[in-house]
Amino acid sequence: MRLGHKNMTHNATEQDIIQQTTDAWQQTYTAWLLNFNSDRTRQAYNAAVLQFFELAHKHASQVEQADAIAYKAWLTKQGYAQSTINQRLAALSSFYTYAIDKGLCSENPTAGVKRKAINPYGKASYLDTEADQHRTLLDQPDRDSLQGLRDYAVMLTLMTTGLRVSALADATTADLKPTQAGYVLQFENKGGETSQKRLQPQAVAAINAYLAKRKDKPTSSLALPGQTRKAGPLFATVPSPRSKKGGEPLTRHAITKMISRYAKAAGLHHITAHSLRHTFAVMAQQHGTVAEVSAALDHKNTRVTTIYLDHVNTASIDALFDKVGDVFEGMN
Repeated sequence: MRLGHKNMTHNATEQDIIQQTTDAWQQTYTAWLLNFNSDRTRQAYNAAVLQFFELAHKHASQVEQADAIAYKAWLTKQGYAQSTINQRLAALSSFYTYAIDKGLCSENPTAGVKRKAINPYGKASYLDTEADQHRTLLDQPDRDSLQGLRDYAVMLTLMTTGLRVSALADATTADLKPTQAGYVLQFENKGGETSQKRLQPQAVAAINAYLAKRKDKPTSSLALPGQTRKAGPLFATVPSPRSKKGGEPLTRHAITKMISRYAKAAGLHHITAHSLRHTFAVMAQQHGTVAEVSAALDHKNTRVTTIYLDHVNTASIDALFDKVGDVFEGMN
């Protein structure tokens, strides 16, 4: 990646200075990206900064506040969501903060560029378990088919763990781990740290039924004694005209579309993939403290959790998952 070009030429000495400056910025940029633990964050921030410089047509050392304002205006005109605009400006700000720390510049061009405050969960919807909406949604997949078994297991796992869709999409069968308390699913959280979620027996049974019917028979700690299975994605595509062999990792986009399709079929038009995480949060709030619900959702702090919830009670983390699991009693 190249951070723009200076519009100066002429003598060899000047060219050398320009090259040295460019190299210093390039090295700083690479170091900045490597500073993030999460691959997802690195990819998102890299894409944001690359997009900015493609539009700015300036060397990194020449960028001014007006360029950041113009970038924000362009993103708005293109119809980007406010959360995306904020994230891309945050990426640019982070890069220049790092560059200032390394002595490459003295001012951050994003300083003073306002980002609209948003509540990411203000419009979050969830399944009304008292009205059995969770059962209505889970009744939609045809569990006589491989795809139906997969989709049922995906939705049940999301509802009973509060996992982010992206974490489930990235999961492999090797991420299923047996413990004394039952099975857990290991995953990388939003900050790039390794974490795990306890799986309810209903989710374990659903996953096992799905894996047992898969032709590739991937390796899993859920495999029966004596079975030999190769490693593979936890949830995979099924054979179809578009994907004849199947077996590819089921993407976040595919899971999102799948849940929306079932929700519409069930008449639950307000439900999205994220609604299943919010459903878990709403169920958990009835049995846990803010700190416990926050830990269950892998939030960095309780402030984010309180955006999700209005009030909570008390219980242990394990009991919290058990209580949520009780709502799904008899689902298999």
